[in-house]
Amino acid sequence: MSLNGGVLPAAVFSDTEIRDGVAVAELIPLLLALASARRDADVLEDRFRPALLTPIIGALAQGGLEAEALDDLRARIAEHLAALTVDDLELRPLSDEFLQQCLEFMTAQHDAGYIPLLRRELNWGVDTDRPPSDLGDRAGGRRVAIIGGGISGVALATRLVQAGVDFVLFEKNADLGGTWLENRYPGCRLDTSNFGYSYSFAQTIWRHYFSTRDEVRDYIQNVAEVEGVLPFVRFGAEVSKATWTGERWHLEVDGTTEEFDFVVSAVGQLNRPKLPVIPGMETFAGESWHSATWPEAADVAGKRVALVGTGASGYQIGPAIAERVAALTVFQRTPPWILPTPGYSSELPAPYVTLLERFPAYRRWLRFYQFWVSMEGRLRFTHADPQWAGEGSVSALNAEFRGVLERSLREQFDGHPDLLDAVIPVYPPGSKRILRDDGAWAATLKRPDVELVTEGIDHIEPAGIVTTSGRLIELDVVVFATGFQADRFLSPMTIIGEDGRRLSEQWGNRAETYLGMNVHGFPNFAMLYGPNTNLVVNGSLVFLIECAVDRILRMIAYAADRDVVSIDVPERIVDEFVEEIDRENAAMAWGDPRVVNWYKGASGRVVSVWPFSMRRFWEQSRRDDFAEWTVVRQRQEA
Repeated sequence: MSLNGGVLPAAVFSDTEIRDGVAVAELIPLLLALASARRDADVLEDRFRPALLTPIIGALAQGGLEAEALDDLRARIAEHLAALTVDDLELRPLSDEFLQQCLEFMTAQHDAGYIPLLRRELNWGVDTDRPPSDLGDRAGGRRVAIIGGGISGVALATRLVQAGVDFVLFEKNADLGGTWLENRYPGCRLDTSNFGYSYSFAQTIWRHYFSTRDEVRDYIQNVAEVEGVLPFVRFGAEVSKATWTGERWHLEVDGTTEEFDFVVSAVGQLNRPKLPVIPGMETFAGESWHSATWPEAADVAGKRVALVGTGASGYQIGPAIAERVAALTVFQRTPPWILPTPGYSSELPAPYVTLLERFPAYRRWLRFYQFWVSMEGRLRFTHADPQWAGEGSVSALNAEFRGVLERSLREQFDGHPDLLDAVIPVYPPGSKRILRDDGAWAATLKRPDVELVTEGIDHIEPAGIVTTSGRLIELDVVVFATGFQADRFLSPMTIIGEDGRRLSEQWGNRAETYLGMNVHGFPNFAMLYGPNTNLVVNGSLVFLIECAVDRILRMIAYAADRDVVSIDVPERIVDEFVEEIDRENAAMAWGDPRVVNWYKGASGRVVSVWPFSMRRFWEQSRRDDFAEWTVVRQRQEA
């Protein structure tokens, strides 16, 4: 009982939960959560401010605080957690002034322009970017087609449900999830921090530091179910052709045609497997498949397996199957750079999860903290210096980046000179995808039953693979971890715009768009996760997707409120944007003309990567610039 006779509010955490939680939790976002719960910015003491820059490798543990400050911070957080009550858990509104104080503590940013972004990403008890619920009525019967039910398609579908806009989501598979449904190979998981790989409007509690494929797939499917998307989905429906008639889009789906006012492609970039052309592939007597089409009933236990490719999927498959197969032969053409990531495949400690489950403010600030740390990430290490002449790097900072990564490899392969020369790349870090690893790759290659082969493949025979030196490696299974047709956007669909122009012909191998979303001559058409929206060393793909979704809704609202039949981005705007993004990509490690990677199309133009800051995409996607676009306000006479 309290002194005035009332009942003391119940504590949220026990002493044991506090002790164990503080020992493993991410303390900076936990402190921000406690300040928010108490509405007291004084909790954010200067001595606990985190360091600002992302280090060359890894992350700054606990904000980079010194041991003494860290001990004090744990003690202060323990005190605040002990005083936390159930009433404090309510996500009551936060003022702009308070948020600015939090932002300055965490990031040293004084720019109030970040506050709307912070509010959207926190989603503090209210979805600040939720679309107006009357948009469907304003749209006057306009219908939207979404092609693809992965993470971007479900994001748009959720917002359209909330807005009351009529739509159909066409999904070629029997369930939602996109790449996370199709890729079921052993070891498949995220290589980005998991809390950042969730919608701001549907935040969740993950169980791993980097979530497994099943976790991500289940998350996407659960959001669709909870948000009421499923009644609008047509499963097993593959769109083969979309044709603009001057007023509407005609979609051909499995032999039928249907009309829509807007079409949005959400098919992604990495969904069409790329198999190598190797003589004799069809003669192999054993089993073979691409990593993206791993058979559900496949069993590699006790078999002699070849893994062709050491990119992102091969890097995950090898350690996942090495202990089960009789022998594993890894064929490597180009070694990847590795970003050491302790705990990459580990589950979150139970006390950590308890904090997340009981303290909603903590998981919101943790998500934003992970996003902010990666927002610009290691971008500065990949800028090219045209005056730099160093080998295997594009600038002094890039050379520093290379040195740290190379030392890590040398430590992991110490005592194995036969492997060391083969695993150190000659190209600059950042010019190809950098992979995360917790030591599992080195441990796999050092196994006695694993062989790394760096010579080329000459041909395949019924018994196995023959190398360029004439050596036959006998095999039971061949797994091709050889990537995707990343520059063939929207393939194999046929998209026909104004004047009968085919998008594939207009693009050639350059895939030029505005903001990765719109193409001149294709009115009322947009893309999610389109050209030039992939990321290499910074940012969040989900953040870009949500920004693009918001822009599509504003485009629909603009057309609805002005009774516009069609809206098309002018060629001038596309050209200016492409010129600028090409110039920036050319100044990055991945744009180096000496580097071959999947970010470039056959023309050599970087067609996949967004080279700018995340704030740049945020601000440009939110511009009210549709008045500059070409609009048609009246339908053609019959």
